[in-house]
Amino acid sequence: MPVENQNGVRSECSNDMQHNSEAVEKLLKAFIYLETGAKSALKRNDRHNPYLLKQELKVAHPDPKLDNFDDLLRKLYDHYQSRYFDNPTTGKGASSEELDEIDDLFVYLIETLPMPDEVKYRCMFFAFLCEENARRHWRNYHWATERNRALQGKMGLIERSYQQVFEHLYR
Repeated sequence: MPVENQNGVRSECSNDMQHNSEAVEKLLKAFIYLETGAKSALKRNDRHNPYLLKQELKVAHPDPKLDNFDDLLRKLYDHYQSRYFDNPTTGKGASSEELDEIDDLFVYLIETLPMPDEVKYRCMFFAFLCEENARRHWRNYHWATERNRALQGKMGLIERSYQQVFEHLYR
């Protein structure tokens, strides 16, 4: 469904929302594996449902802050389901107004993933935020850092941590 973004530009948002749902799904599956040492027990379509994955994670890792994202997790699954016309959905379209909350969730999951910093800070998410080449050549760098509520006030710490890990591993 076409939506109007903050600049008044009309854009197709549903495919991006499907990708957002898949990104959150992957982080939740990683979280489950890192917490339990096993893959998610969900089957069939349920294994793509971010809300159900969060519920499964909650058994091993109760997190009241993550519970605050329940409505968004359900909405993301609805967006994921909309990739095929015959899947059941609520019929509510995707909106760029959801992006701040999606970013909040994604950054929260990345920050709280139970893994050593030497692994976490070498993933592409942090490389895109901290590497000089990304700053120069990634066309979304400004939007992803300066216009991202979830990263406000955190970039200094992220950059320092990234640099410390890089120096620890490679120098």
